[in-house]
Parts: sequence; structure tokens; C-alpha cells
Amino acid sequence: MAKDFLLEIGTEEIPAGYISEALPLVEKDFKAFLLTSRIAVEEIKVWGTPRRLVIMARGMSEKQNDQKTEITGPPKHVAYDANGNLTPAGLGFAKKQNIKPQALSIKKTEKGEYLCAVLSQKGQNTEKILAAFLPQFITSIYFPKTMRWEGKQLRFARPVRWLLCLWGKQVLKFKLGELATGNKTRGHLILTGNKETTVKNSAGYEKTLNQLKVIVDPIKRQARIKSELERVTKGKGQLHTDEVLLTIVTNLTEYPSAVLGKFDQRYLNLPAEVLITCMRHHQKYFTLVDSKGNLLPYFVGISNGDPKAAGIVREGYERVLSARLEDAEFFYKVDTESHLEEKVEKLRGVVFQEKLGSLYNKVERIIKLSEYIASQLPFTSYNLTDVRRTALLCKADLVTEMVKEFPELQGIIGREYALKYSEKEEVGQGIYEHYLPLSVTGPLPKTANGAIVSIADKMDTIVSDFAIGLIPDSSGDPYGLRRQAQGVIRILIDNQWNFSLFELIEKEIRILKESGIEVANTGELLNKVWKFFRERIEYIFGFEPYKLAYDEIAAALDVGYSEVYNTLKRAQSLHELRPLPDFEPITAGFKRANNILKQARDKKLLGEGETLDESKLVEEAEKKLYHKFMEIKAEAEQYLGKGNYTEALRRLVSLRPDIDTFFDKVMVMVEDRQLMTNRLMLLKEIAGLFQRIADISKLVISAV
Repeated sequence: MAKDFLLEIGTEEIPAGYISEALPLVEKDFKAFLLTSRIAVEEIKVWGTPRRLVIMARGMSEKQNDQKTEITGPPKHVAYDANGNLTPAGLGFAKKQNIKPQALSIKKTEKGEYLCAVLSQKGQNTEKILAAFLPQFITSIYFPKTMRWEGKQLRFARPVRWLLCLWGKQVLKFKLGELATGNKTRGHLILTGNKETTVKNSAGYEKTLNQLKVIVDPIKRQARIKSELERVTKGKGQLHTDEVLLTIVTNLTEYPSAVLGKFDQRYLNLPAEVLITCMRHHQKYFTLVDSKGNLLPYFVGISNGDPKAAGIVREGYERVLSARLEDAEFFYKVDTESHLEEKVEKLRGVVFQEKLGSLYNKVERIIKLSEYIASQLPFTSYNLTDVRRTALLCKADLVTEMVKEFPELQGIIGREYALKYSEKEEVGQGIYEHYLPLSVTGPLPKTANGAIVSIADKMDTIVSDFAIGLIPDSSGDPYGLRRQAQGVIRILIDNQWNFSLFELIEKEIRILKESGIEVANTGELLNKVWKFFRERIEYIFGFEPYKLAYDEIAAALDVGYSEVYNTLKRAQSLHELRPLPDFEPITAGFKRANNILKQARDKKLLGEGETLDESKLVEEAEKKLYHKFMEIKAEAEQYLGKGNYTEALRRLVSLRPDIDTFFDKVMVMVEDRQLMTNRLMLLKEIAGLFQRIADISKLVISAV
């Protein structure tokens, strides 16, 4: 038999961003619970509005599935004596598993026959399991911040005001603190006055909420918003596509309706980004554009109130926006009375960090590091004058009135003000782009100016923060250094730049010291930052779009990762060629060679001045391996020189049959010292060529 399950957690209004993050996690964790609890289910839906989180499960089994577990004990010859009686070891195994000796059996395995106990576990009632699990599950739902209320120790995104929980048609009883479950839900706070209604079963739940002016399914709520947007904008222009804002307003409303508003056309003289920020970031309004993409003096707000009051709502929306735009117009006028360059001097009065000086000091360091980065690139790929200019002006907009009021415009308003005063397009764009990327998947700089200054800015922040002890740990990363390091790595990869990351860190440390910032231990600081970047490289390589296996990443990084783009290509070559039938066998051979070489070094049997001598090769198998290696070596080195690691590795993998034969036919650690040394050198030469791509001994072989 199966029943339907329904849980509604009724709350005060939850922030929109919390809902979009919580829903997929709730679904994932609840499915995992059912799986590990052996509870079958046909379908699960997880919904959310600002005032409720909902789990609806259809066709959930009334009992856990029964479980049988086989536990292997001692070998048969240990468990039984010569007369076929259980030994103390066999009896002890039966006692430990709490079963009668006669219930034991013998199991045949690849390693022989073993004593075996089959344990049966009857499934419990699902209702009982859910009642015990749900209080802990509810309070463990992740939110960026949680609240306590009414002196209770319970924590949730916002105070929980009611709990609806049904098992079939009956209330599934449990308590969350002093709040007990029931069969009542509540309607829209404004449109129904928070009306309370009984829910008879999960099948009628969604319909009941619709009658209470609540669209509980976010997909249906979003579809209504789209329909409303289309309705109110018809004949007025094209809606500026904004999927992020659409998600936000979906999670801000329970019964959304759209309201078209208008603003004074004179505000269109402001930069478009300023208008969009005022409307989108602060008021959550959609913008409209004409057929050429130019902003129109209209906006659309999404109301969670009474659609019949659209006129009053519109007036309120327009009044609030007008005040915002008037402020923006005033700030723009004040800011543009002086050139962006004139604002650089004001950065002296803005503290970047108490121990690191002012923003002006930071700009000085950014200029120096930007010049160094440019010097590592082909001179045809950048204009040094533009790089310096971008670095000089990159933080100037932080002292503008516009950015003080609208922090989201940093970089954007810098670009607009630069272009207004006839700075080159490349410089203006570089000012904006030096803040990019803003997230692990966010857009990257498209210009050399933006990319160079972005790396310089981020490296200065990372290394200087490490220098004064502001280092991320497991409890947090308040200064966003992980995100900034990931930005550096992504920019290097995107531009296919292969200058040394290690030397870049060294250069920044020298700049810090030259700037008068105290660095207690240069070597320790360098090692900490270097290790930190390795962790971030591992993260990026394992993330979209690369999704490399952890052992492939480790194998590539363990032979060096200073040239980040080349490191990625080396790791990708392992991933690409791993499915080849010869790949895993040669990995096993490489591990064997590495172990032999390590033993030789540990015993000091291999000196630094030793060389491989073809004339000392005796056995046919070692001669054949040598000739095959020399045949592919030159070709592999050519590919390595071009950065084509996949083809170089493909040539090395072709050594597999000869390496297998060598280990089958040839003894390396022989008494003849010269013969042993020559064979070690042959393995060292082969391993050395592999090591220019990766330490493939780090790869995990699937077949054991």
C-alpha cells in the first residue's frame, strides 16, 4: 500500500534569494533520506513562496522495504575444526551477530570459502520514521542566515508560524518546539487576510491554495508573471530580458500581478546602467527598450497585492522611482563636474586596510604589477600606455557620489565617466572589466587592459591580505579571496596566458615590501599563497566546464602548476586518453617504475651524474624498449614544445607493450652495479618524459 505525504512549513516572509537556494537542497536531501531509509516513492514535488516551503510526495510506501545483509566472518578452515564443529572463532562470530550457530552458512568467494551470517531487518512504519525525522530535517534546511524567535532555541530563515503535515488524510503528528502539526493552511496575507482553511488531503492542496490566492508552484507563478508582463507591455515596447530578476520577483510574491509605470523622459539622459540599477536592483522593476535596444521611459513592477488597486500601486511605484532617479541625476551632475583623473587624488583619504594603506596606495601597487604582467606577454597583445591608464583610473569611481549611493555601479560608472571625458574606449572598458569575474561562472574581461588590471588588482588583494594574516579558513572567507583567486585562474585560462604564476606571486611580494608593508617571512608567505592557489586550481578544474577527475588533477598539478593554462591542458590530455585500452596498464607500469626508482634513490644507488649507455643494454626486451622509446621521444618532445600534450601522451602510451615485456623479462635490481644503473637510467628517462605531462602514478587504477 502507498499513501501521499504533504508537509507545509508556514513562515513569516522569507527573502527571495533564500528560497531559490533552499528548494533544490530540500528536494535533494529529502530524496536522500527516503533512499537511505528504504522508503519507496513515486513522485516528489518541492515548492516555495515567501510564506511557505512545501514537500509533496505521491505514492510513498507505508513501510520501509525489508533488508537482508550478508556479513562475512572467518575463513571456513578457521571457523570449523577437523570434525566439522564450530571453533571458538566460529561461535564468537555467531554470538557477535546475535544469531544461532545453525543459521550460519558458507559463502564461496574469489579468496575461498568463508563463514557467512545473513541478517534480516523488517521494515518499520513510514509514518513513525517521518515523525522522528522531520523536526530535525526542518531545522537543518540551509539558509545563509537564520533567526531565533520568542526566546526559543529553534532556528529557521524566518519564524515558523504553522505546520501542515498530512499522511494520507490524517495529520502526521510531531512538534517543532512548542508548535504542533495540524491540517490547516493559511491564505494570501493581503488578499484573504491570512485566512485559515482546512486541507483534507494532498490531492486538493494546490486547488485549496489557489482559492486562497496563493500559487504555490514557482513554475506556475513564474508563468503567470510572464503572462502579466506580456499583457501590460503590449504596444509599449520590448521587455528587457532579465531571468535573474524574474526569479527574484517569483520568490517575492504568492499571487503576482504586473503594473506598468512611467517616468520622466529627461532621466533618459542618464547612462542606461544607472537607470537599470535604480529600477532593477533597488525597486525590482523590469525595464522596456525600443527595437534598437534603447531604454524607454516605462517600467513594470510586480505587485503581491490586490490587482484591483493597480492605479494606487502604480502611483506609489512611480513616486518612489522618481525620487531615486532625481537623486541619481543630482549625483551624476556633481560627479561630472570634474574629470575621473581628478578623483584619483581623493583615494589618498580612503583606507583600503589599516595595515595596507589607502586606496591610492593600492592603485600604485596595481600599476606596478600591471606593468609586470604586461611585460610577460607578447607586446602586440596590449598597449602599455592604455594598461597604465586603466590601472591609474580603475578605483577612481569609488569616491564618486553615484557609487556611494549605488555600490552596484562600481566599475560601470567608472567606464561611463571615463568615456564622457574622452578616455579611449579600451581604457573605459578596462575600468569596468577589472572587477570581473564577479562569480565562479560570471563573465570574464574581454580586453587585454581589463584582464591585466583585473589580475593585478586581485593578486594585490590576495597576497597583501595573506601578508597581514587575513587568510581564509574553514569557518569563512570574509574578504572573498577564494573568489578572487578563482578569477585570476579563469582569466589566465581564458586568455591562454602561460606566464609563471609563481613568479607573479614573488613579484607582488617584492612590490609590497618596496611599498613599506612589513612582510615577516617572505618564504612562508610565498608558500601559503602558492598552496592557496593550488586549492583553487583544483576546484576550478573539477568544476564546469572542465569536470576533471580528482586524480587527473592531482597527477597534472604534482609536476607543477605555475603555467595554469598548460596545466589544464596536461590534465585534459589524461582525461581524453584515459579510455584507451593501453592507458591503465601503462599507468601500472609507470607506478612500478616509480617505486623502483624511489627505492634506488633511498638506497643511494642512483647518482646525479649517471647517464644511459646503449652499449650496456644486454637483454632483448630492454634493447627493444630503448629503441622504441628513442623512436617516439623526438616526436613526443616536438608535441610537448607545441603544448600538444594529448598527442605527446598518445606517443608515450604506445610504449605499453614494450614496458610490460621489459618488466616480465628483465630484472632491474641485479648485483651487477653497472647493469643495474643502466636499467635504472632507462626507466628514469622514460619516467622523466612522462613527468613533463603528469605524474601518472597518482592516477587510481579501477581494476584491482
